[in-house]
Amino acid sequence: MSKHVPMNPETGLPVGTVALFLGVFKARVALFEPQPGAMAWHCLGCGQVSQNHVFTAAARTEANDHAARCRSIELKPQLTAAV
Repeated sequence: MSKHVPMNPETGLPVGTVALFLGVFKARVALFEPQPGAMAWHCLGCGQVSQNHVFTAAARTEANDHAARCRSIELKPQLTAAV
C-alpha cells in the first residue's frame, strides 16, 4: 500500500517539494517536506514513496539513490480541453 502524497496541481509535484532528481529514464524523484521537521521522497515514475526522515541528508541520499536505480518512465496525466 502506498502513502497518499498531496500534489500541487500547478506544478504536478508533491506539495512542499524542495529538490528534484532525474531518474535513469527521466522520471523525476521529488524531495519534499510532508510535515514540519520531516523529509520524504516520491518517485513520479514508479510511484514509490519513502518513509519520513528527520534528517534531510538521509532523505536526499535515498532520493538520489532511487533516481540512479529506477527505470520507470514518468507518464504525464492526460490534459483535456474544456468544452
